[in-house]
Amino acid sequence: MTRVYVSGIGQHDNVGDTVLRRSLIDALRGSGELHVLVGSLADDYVEGLQLHDSDVVYRSESSWHKSVLKSGLRRRTWMVFSAGEAIADLHSAPDRLRHFIEGVVLRLRGGGSIQTGVGIRRPVGRWKLPLLASLWPARLVTWRDAASRRIAGFGSVTPDWAYAVGSPEEDFATTADRRHIAITLRNDRPYPNETWLSTVREYAARNDLAPLVVTQVKSDSDSCRRLADDLDAELLEWTTDNLWVQEGLVREALGRSRVMISDRVHGLIIGLTEGAMPIAYSPRTPEKAIRTLSAIGLDEISHTENDLSVPEGVTWLKDTADRADEAFTRLNAARLRLAKLTDELHSLITHGRSERQVTMTTPARPYITVLHSMAGPKPGEPTRYANHMLDGAPSQVTTKFFSWKYALTGDYDVFHVHWPEYLLRGSTARVKFAKRLAFIMLMVRLRLKRVPIVRTAHNLDAHEAGGGVEQRMVAWTLRRTTTIIKLNETTPVDAHQHSVTILHGHYRDRFRDLPTSSPVSGRILYFGLIRPYKGVVNLVQVFRSVSDPSVTLRVVGKPSDSALADAVSDEAALDPRVTTVLDFVPDADLVRELSEAQLVVFPYEEMHNSGALLVALSMDRAVLVPRSVANEAIAREVGAEWVTMYDGKLTAETLLRALATAQELDAHSRPALQGRDWDTVGKAHYETYLDALRRAHNRRAGVGL
Repeated sequence: MTRVYVSGIGQHDNVGDTVLRRSLIDALRGSGELHVLVGSLADDYVEGLQLHDSDVVYRSESSWHKSVLKSGLRRRTWMVFSAGEAIADLHSAPDRLRHFIEGVVLRLRGGGSIQTGVGIRRPVGRWKLPLLASLWPARLVTWRDAASRRIAGFGSVTPDWAYAVGSPEEDFATTADRRHIAITLRNDRPYPNETWLSTVREYAARNDLAPLVVTQVKSDSDSCRRLADDLDAELLEWTTDNLWVQEGLVREALGRSRVMISDRVHGLIIGLTEGAMPIAYSPRTPEKAIRTLSAIGLDEISHTENDLSVPEGVTWLKDTADRADEAFTRLNAARLRLAKLTDELHSLITHGRSERQVTMTTPARPYITVLHSMAGPKPGEPTRYANHMLDGAPSQVTTKFFSWKYALTGDYDVFHVHWPEYLLRGSTARVKFAKRLAFIMLMVRLRLKRVPIVRTAHNLDAHEAGGGVEQRMVAWTLRRTTTIIKLNETTPVDAHQHSVTILHGHYRDRFRDLPTSSPVSGRILYFGLIRPYKGVVNLVQVFRSVSDPSVTLRVVGKPSDSALADAVSDEAALDPRVTTVLDFVPDADLVRELSEAQLVVFPYEEMHNSGALLVALSMDRAVLVPRSVANEAIAREVGAEWVTMYDGKLTAETLLRALATAQELDAHSRPALQGRDWDTVGKAHYETYLDALRRAHNRRAGVGL
């Protein structure tokens, strides 16, 4: 039977240390016989690991290491390093040498060493080489933050294992039931000043929250008692040395807290896993917490006591606390990635295969961080292309969405551009100037850091034409682009530009669980953002000439400006058969509107790529569209009966003919959308990013492509 040796050693009085190590040990269950090193740690610590009776427990480090080598010479054996923090110091160098030797020996029988969920302590120190050398024989290396991976130069980034445990989101208490603000701070850091204390007091008072100081680490007891006194707060003391019991008390307290303010990374993570918004507000910059939370996409949740005045701090705390839904979305994505990593661990240990393997000769670097030039999705908003990029990304990709601060200071491997003109536009001349100056700084930074640009060609031209400066800056982006992603084969690209085709994904999985309605006979629908070129006013005018009283038109979408909204409303008011919802609608309402329609019309003046078209086809609704090369291609793909095209101007006869065709469709038939699922599209993007990184590397190395 395959043996898996794993270290469970951590700090004896820190709940966070048993949480993340227990999570890793549980992830390994079922892949082989577990041999767990706990060393001389007390039973109260070991209780926090929740080991099983079938686990072989080692109290002696030397015995554990001897057993590793002996087993490795007889059978397939795996050694998994302890999760947590790695220190590159002289004291640990002998252990690193031993790990290197063990890793080499274990490979002889088809096993190997594994490191996952580790962060390198900063400052790194002078003994980085032994640390990295110990990982050269490893079959799998993942780091819990991007900074550690950059220091190492190999491996991938996956979330800290502590994210995997805790309550599921559906069990989180509601915001109204969370009446506390939880706080814990390190005892080995300066005590907070009066600005910090006043900010927390004022935030709690304004939001009717009771301060609750939580002792997650026994050595923090003194600072926790002092904080409780200064904040007139309830205190959860360190009442037992049994880490399993103390963890339960901590989780119960955080489960009734709206936010968790701390400089302890696992205090913040445990808070998040119990539904409390993590906020790294502390006397000094909590660097480890910032980078570990950033690894799951939670950025800009940190300030120090000297950054903000009390009023500014109170406002910032409230604004950050209001991002809880975003944090829960990130938590769920992190848990999904850890579940996929668990599957990879099992595949590697049981079959010797993994998508992320790191070999001795060629350290893999498959995990990448991609910054997209668009805002991220927000809970409750309709599905956008950003959801496509986030939810379709494989576990090897950390998806970041645009802010100027992160673009100019953050760490990412690839810059993925969508609609570049929006980076350059502003509501005032001052804003426009500032954005264009920032854009120049960004382009220079990308060049200096050799970050490749990947651009998705959503449209042939910008929706609204920009001026000469904007056009030149967009052209500059295009010249610097390593790879262009075409959403269909018909998109024209200059011969010298490298391009790939990745089809726009469908939305069947996204909308599968939303309730539908029965079709309304004669219902025609337009939905989507209403812009002048989309011809919605003309559609209503043409529809008014349809004489059949049983045919109705529904217009659902937000106009780009008030004048256009008035124009649509005025035309619709002339015919009682036309009804409108001139705003964005949530996914559930959109699915209902689509299911009630028999035909969906997109009367665009120009049509190349359309996410709305894919939404309609995903809901098995026939569409009427202007003839174009791109629409002819999609008609061939999904079936011509689903896509009716018209030449020239839209007419009432065209509407009625397309409606009749849609009504004749077999109720059980579906458009053919194979190869457009988000997993397939996400993997294709991942391969494109890796290829862009390779091309960027070869360019600076002078290798032609």
